[in-house]
Amino acid sequence: MENLSFSDFLEDYAGSVESMKLKSKFPKTGGEYQVATAAKQITLQERILQIDHIQARRFAKLNSVPMEIASEGIIRHLRACARMDVNPDASAVREIIDDALNGRRVFAETSNDLLAA
Repeated sequence: MENLSFSDFLEDYAGSVESMKLKSKFPKTGGEYQVATAAKQITLQERILQIDHIQARRFAKLNSVPMEIASEGIIRHLRACARMDVNPDASAVREIIDDALNGRRVFAETSNDLLAA
């Protein structure tokens, strides 16, 4: 597992939001879907607000180390959801914020971790 700084995570998150692809409901000729890239970048706070307004308020109250831990965990969760093409879970965001308040960095195993074992 690579160790990235908080600023690297935010840059990666902004880049992943920018390059997020959305499938159109109107297929192109040949049965393929049109793919458009999302043009608007949003902050992590705004993205959490889209998931759950209660967790967005809790996230806004965080500062320093808990904010960094929660940001890192939520960004990982958003990446995993985008990779699996599912909606982010409000309860997962709540647990990430709870763990950050307790000073715990808790992450699910990645494919790289499984190969190392």
